[in-house]
Formats: sequence, structure tokens, C-alpha cells
Amino acid sequence: MIQLTQFSGLPIAVAERWVWEGDEVYSNIRLADDLCFEVKKAKKLADMTPVLRDRLSGEKITYFGLQALCFKRDRDDMIASGIWHNLTVFSASPLGSEFNKNVGHFQKTREVYQVYHGVCGTMICKDGVTELIISGPGEIVFIPENCSHFIYNLDNEILVTGDLSDNNLKQMPGNKADYSVIREKHGAPYYLLKEKHNIRIVENPAYEKEHGNSVMSNMVLPNRAFTLEGLERFARDSAVIGEIELVPSAKSRYWQEWIRKESIYNQRADVAVKGFLKLGGANHKSIFFKRREFQQQ
Repeated sequence: MIQLTQFSGLPIAVAERWVWEGDEVYSNIRLADDLCFEVKKAKKLADMTPVLRDRLSGEKITYFGLQALCFKRDRDDMIASGIWHNLTVFSASPLGSEFNKNVGHFQKTREVYQVYHGVCGTMICKDGVTELIISGPGEIVFIPENCSHFIYNLDNEILVTGDLSDNNLKQMPGNKADYSVIREKHGAPYYLLKEKHNIRIVENPAYEKEHGNSVMSNMVLPNRAFTLEGLERFARDSAVIGEIELVPSAKSRYWQEWIRKESIYNQRADVAVKGFLKLGGANHKSIFFKRREFQQQ
């Protein structure tokens, strides 16, 4: 079993060998008896079909999540505050030629992600700028408001992420996540293709009218061993490849944007987020732990 307690702050473990079929997928994760969650959701390959480069379908589960995951003693406080802690587990199996990924969506609200295990790529598209943020265990990625974002598993192992999102705010009229545009355009502006030792970036032709003649038509990130160290070496000083900025998590433009904000979700999450910012982008305290610190004040 892979222990996730170090970065999640919760007594959680996941299996090293996985069953990715039906409800059996949930048997791959071990929660201590004093944990609970509100909702469980899974995406099958068939659910991913509209956003894939290749024509694929099937019943195999590609990723799943547990929403409002917390200690039972914290459950009422979490629901009342609206700041939910969610856990998502991504298979290491590619989606045809692509790295495994989530569906992606456009949202008006902000979120905070933390990597609990594996190597994560977060593509953020906002105001005509696309960032691909590379992050590893313990690191935090901030998702700004009014953007599209996509999560990729860039490793040969499972990827496990945690996130904080304001469930109350997301349920307000006009604030719900919008998946329709992503499905219509068959995914993100760029596809991340998995090669033996490289990530090949190919532009999604559905965005051609927006980007004009792309210089991203067939770019390869050089020296792309599937290790966090290899990815970070390339991203350390920030690289602009065509229209994509490849950056480590602490150099994301949105990291600086969040530092400037006095309030994130509003005062309910202020203390938690300020706690993240003080740790400078390589946070080895869990976002859930920081959230509980806030609740106790």
C-alpha cells in the first residue's frame, strides 16, 4: 500500500496494484474508520470520449474521486463552512496516445490543489495564456477564477491529488462548472501525448480559429524522462514553448496573483490559504491540515 498521510494529513492509503473496473475501484483505497465522505464519483473511458484525441470508449475507469473527505468529527463543520476537501485518484494508463487526464472544465470560482502522490501537470487557460504547471508530492497549485483547467498524470504511477473548493459558492446560480465548451472542442487547447521519454505537445485543431497558425503543431519537450526531477529541470527557469508556458508550481503567474489577494474564498478560508503561501510553493503540510487549523480558530 502507498501511504498518503504525509501530505494529505489523513490516514489514507492506496493500493499499488489497481482494479479499475466498476465499483471495485473504490476497494483500492483504504480509509481509516474515523474518516467519512459525502459523494463518490468515477469517470469511465466512455465518459472521456468527447475530450480525447483518439476515438476510444469502454467501461474501464480512468479516475475517481471522493468529495468532502474528512474526519467524522469534522464532518458537520466542513459541510457548514462549504470548504470541501476532495480526493482524486488517476490511473497511470494512457488514454490512447495521451497521458491520462480529467475531463477539464471552465469555472468562475477558485480552487487549491495539492499533489499527494505522483507527478501532476495542470494546464490553466485564462485570458489567452496557457500555462502547464509541473508539480510533485506536497506541492500546491492555485486555480484562478474564470479559467479553464485540466489535470494530467505525467508519471508511470497513479496520481493522487487533494483539493479545496467552495462548494457553497460553486452551487450558486451562474457559478457551476461548465463542461460544455470543453466537450464541444474535444478537450484542452493542446494534447499531451505520451512517448517513451518525451511529452509531445500537439495543438487541438478545434482551437485553430482562436490561435491562428500555431507554432505548437508538433512540439516535443526534450530530455523528458518520466521523473519529477527531469520535468522540473526543464521547467525550473520557466520555458515558453510556442504559446504554452511550462513552469514549476511556485513560478506560476497565478501563484503571484493569489499572494496579492487579501482574501481567497472569503474569510472562511483566509487563514488556510495564507498558511499555504508562507510555505513558498513546496508545501509539506497538507491542505487539509491547514483547513482544520482554520476551523479551530
